[in-house]
Amino acid sequence: MVYCLLLVISTSIPGNTASNLSQIDKLYHISAYGLLSFILYIFLLFQSRMQLLKKYPATFTLILATAFGLANEFHQIFIPTRTFNKFDLLANLIGIVLTLGVIKFFLMVNKSYNLK
Repeated sequence: MVYCLLLVISTSIPGNTASNLSQIDKLYHISAYGLLSFILYIFLLFQSRMQLLKKYPATFTLILATAFGLANEFHQIFIPTRTFNKFDLLANLIGIVLTLGVIKFFLMVNKSYNLK
C-alpha cells in the first residue's frame, strides 16, 4: 500500500523530539491511523481472494493496523532524534478504533434505512 509507505517514510525523517509529547503530534497519529484504518477496511471489504478477511474486515483492520503501528513505532528506535513512544501507540489505537466505530455506525444507519 502506498499509504503505508508514506507513513514509513514520514516517520523515518529525523524530527524534533520536543514534538513527540505535544498534543498536536497525537492528533497527527490519530488522523494518520484513522485514515490507514479506513483504507484498509475498504480494501479488505472489497477484495475477493480471502473470504475470511472479507467476512471480518473490522477485526482484521484492527489487527493489521495495530501491528503496522507497532512495527512503525519500533523502527523509529533506529532513527536519530526519534524514539519508541507508547503514547504514540495509544494515539494510533485511538485513531483505529474511532474510525472502525464510525464505519460501524454508518453501516448500522444505512442498514436501518434500507429496512424501511
